[in-house]
Amino acid sequence: MRSFAFSATAIVLAASTVLAQASTINFTLDSGSDKITFSLAEPAVSPFPNDFNVRFFPSIWLNGMATRNGAIYFLPPDRCNPCNPTFPTFHVQFVYQNDLYAYDENGSQVFSGSTRAPIFAEGTQVFPLGYHSIFSAAGQPLHSETLSGDTLTIAHVTTSPVPEPSTVYLLSTGIIGVMGACRRRLH
Repeated sequence: MRSFAFSATAIVLAASTVLAQASTINFTLDSGSDKITFSLAEPAVSPFPNDFNVRFFPSIWLNGMATRNGAIYFLPPDRCNPCNPTFPTFHVQFVYQNDLYAYDENGSQVFSGSTRAPIFAEGTQVFPLGYHSIFSAAGQPLHSETLSGDTLTIAHVTTSPVPEPSTVYLLSTGIIGVMGACRRRLH
């Protein structure tokens, strides 16, 4: 009984450790004056898959400050409007202090694979052309500028397992083992 309880505990602990790991993809858009960061769970699966773009709605941070109503769009260049060469391949928008911020970056495709199963490679991409706009809550333009040299850095991160599930499994298997030992002694 002891060897069974020990083996079961070891298996449960090993399984909970493996299952508790989580991978994320961290993105940082650096436009010189602004640094925008957001993360996606890996594998990145869009909540609204379609054939035109990849859309996500993560929490977005502007220079370390939380924003709201964030949206990210990744477009493959072959799907961009051929009549408009300035159509972005990467778009991020969010509300900060009641103003709408929009960043459109033009360059090569940010992901590989299909729009339904995008794959984001690690590294830094430099965008040759970027448009940054700020609008008031009433929709009036407050600021607009054209920049070049914005960078998007993509990093894959695997987090450490959280110890709480392991503790619960260990406690549960210990209680079951003690109950089994007591039952065996009584019979």
